[in-house]
Amino acid sequence: MRTTGTTIFLLACLMCWQGAMAQNGMILYPMADLPQRNKLNPALPYYGKGAVSIPFISSPHVALSNSAFAYSDFIRSDGDSLYMDPGNIVGKMDDRNLLHAVAETNVFGFSLKLGPGSFSFEVTEKASLFLSYSKEMMEFIWKGNAASLGETTELELDLDFTHRRDYALGYALRVNRDLFLGARLKYIYGMENAHAGRAYASLETDANTFALTATTSVAIHTSGLESNTFDEFDMNEYLWERDNKGWGVDFGFQYFVSDRLGISASVLDIGKINWRSHVLSYEGITSDGEFTYAGVDVEDFFAGNNGASDVFEEVLDSLESAFDITENENAYQTSLPTQAYFGVSYAANPGNTFHVLAHTVRFDDRTYADFSLSYTKRLGKWFSISPGLTLLNGNLNPGLGAVLSLGSFQFYLVSDNLPGVVYPQRSRNIDARAGINFVVGRGS
Repeated sequence: MRTTGTTIFLLACLMCWQGAMAQNGMILYPMADLPQRNKLNPALPYYGKGAVSIPFISSPHVALSNSAFAYSDFIRSDGDSLYMDPGNIVGKMDDRNLLHAVAETNVFGFSLKLGPGSFSFEVTEKASLFLSYSKEMMEFIWKGNAASLGETTELELDLDFTHRRDYALGYALRVNRDLFLGARLKYIYGMENAHAGRAYASLETDANTFALTATTSVAIHTSGLESNTFDEFDMNEYLWERDNKGWGVDFGFQYFVSDRLGISASVLDIGKINWRSHVLSYEGITSDGEFTYAGVDVEDFFAGNNGASDVFEEVLDSLESAFDITENENAYQTSLPTQAYFGVSYAANPGNTFHVLAHTVRFDDRTYADFSLSYTKRLGKWFSISPGLTLLNGNLNPGLGAVLSLGSFQFYLVSDNLPGVVYPQRSRNIDARAGINFVVGRGS
C-alpha cells in the first residue's frame, strides 16, 4: 500500500513533536516598530518611509504546539536512562486534541509609503500542519482492540498539511487621523498537501474473537506525496510548474478612539487552493469491514527496528482489504485555515503602551482561541521591548519581544513563550521569530 511511509511519518509527528492552537504573533501584533506585524493585520502601518526584507533572514518563524502533552511527558527518565511512557501522555489528553506546526520564511519583500497609504509586496514560503485527534484513537493505537472487548470505539482524524508559496500584494490606507484600513491579495502556489476531508471509524470489538467490525467513512487526499515522489525528480517542475493554484485575501482595520485608546481587528486567509498535480486520493465507505488489530510495539517503532515498518504495513494492508479503499487521481480543493485577531491598545504616554489581544483560528469545524496581555516600552528610536503573558492551551506563558535599530538595520527577536524556546522538551508550545530588516525613514 503506497501510504505506508506517509502514515508512519504522521504518527511519528504526533508522538514526538513538542509543541491546541499554535500561538501566532501574540506579542508581535502590537509591536509598532516592526514591519512584520503587517502580516497579522494589513491595516497596521509601519511608521517609516519603507522597509526591505533580506531574503530568508528578515522573517523566519517557527511554531509548534500540542494541546495534549510535551516531549518530556512521553520521553521520561528514571535517573539512569530514558524510556517511553505512552500511558502518561494518553492520561493527559482531552477527548479532542490539536497539534499545530508552522515553519515559514520570507523569500523577498518590501513596503513603501506613498501619500496617505503604503504598499507592500512579499513572497513567503510556508509549511503548516493541523492535526486534530481523539484520545480514543490514541488508546486504540497503543493498546489495540484487546482493551475494548465488547465495546464500540469512535475514531476520528482531521488533518491538513500544506506546503505553499504566497505572493502577497497589500495596501494600507490612512483614511483620516484616526482610521486605517488595509487589504492584501495573495496568489498561492501549492507544492505538497495531505488533507483528511473525511476520516471516521466506529469500531465494535467482538468479546470472543477479538475481531473488529467497523463502520467507516474515509476520504484522504494528497498532492506531491506519492511513494515515487523522488523518482525522476524535476526541481524546476517542483518549484514553478505544478498546477496547484489558489487565492487568499486578508482584511483589517485600526481605529483610534482617542489619543490614547485604539482598537484593531483583522481576518486572514479567506480563500482556497485547487490541487491538480501529483494527486493521489484514498476513499471508501463500509458498514461491515472486519479485521483484527493487536496494537503497535512502541519499543520497536521508536528504536527504528526493521519490524516497525512491517507492523504498519500489516495493519494498513488489513484495513485496505477490509474496508474496500479505492484510489483515484481526481483534483480536489482545500480551504485555508481562516484566522482572526482583535486588539485593544492603551498608551499611558508616548513611550509606554499596554495591549490586549485575542486570536482565533477555524479548523475541524471548531474555533480555537489564544489571548495575550503585553506592554511595550520604547527607549527613543533605537530600542523597544515588549514583555507579555499569553494564554495558550489553558496555561499562561511569558513572552518577549525586543527590537534594536542601528541606522537602517533593525534586529529583532519575538516569542510568545520564551521558556518554550529555552526548554522546548518541557513545553507544549514553542514559538520564535527573529530576523534583520533594512528600513528607511523610521518614524516615531
